[in-house]
Amino acid sequence: MPTEPKQPRLHKGDPILGPAYVKFCHQKANAKMRGIEWRFTFDEWWAWWQVDDRWPRRGNKPESLCMARKGDQGPYSPDNVYVTTFRGNLRDLHVNGRVHKHLHQP
Repeated sequence: MPTEPKQPRLHKGDPILGPAYVKFCHQKANAKMRGIEWRFTFDEWWAWWQVDDRWPRRGNKPESLCMARKGDQGPYSPDNVYVTTFRGNLRDLHVNGRVHKHLHQP
């Protein structure tokens, strides 16, 4: 499988895009660790988070927004993701039968 060329650190000194680029890299690395293909460029990913002012509401608290894959299947790509809350994503995992043991709280 061909390797994806590394993206330059275009946003290193920018006070907003610098931290956003770090979040992008973390999400991409997390997808790779989970064996999920990643098809977003930074610019596509950033534009997705700018819709409806999603970025400031992003996070891992129950009502924070997150990027989820349709049916929890396929790649992270502009045409295969939707916005939901962290709580909504967990609910969708139950509906799709893809709940992971580490997501259950005792």
